[in-house]
Amino acid sequence: MFNKILVVCVGNICRSPTAERLLKSYHPSLTVESAGLGALVGRGADRSAVSVAAAHNLSLEGHCARQISGRMCRDYDLILGDGKTPYRQTVRDGARDARESDVVRPLGQRA
Repeated sequence: MFNKILVVCVGNICRSPTAERLLKSYHPSLTVESAGLGALVGRGADRSAVSVAAAHNLSLEGHCARQISGRMCRDYDLILGDGKTPYRQTVRDGARDARESDVVRPLGQRA
């Protein structure tokens, strides 16, 4: 069972924060957070992402973009990426000491 999930994209202002909030809405007991490979650190969610999220009854209020780190990769049970982001090697390098970590694409396809 995965208890701590990290969602990764590039800027951490559109896709990953939206996916983070969506996962939290379905599984409120899990720890779900997001980060970016080239994060626009400190920025809130992009207006277009806020609009899309709102159309699905999700709020991106309070989101603050943050940069992924090796420590994050080791601290999460599951790391999800969108398949468009060149995150694979970065995440694998950071997660090499993790007890249980995986990198997946949407729909469960292994990266």
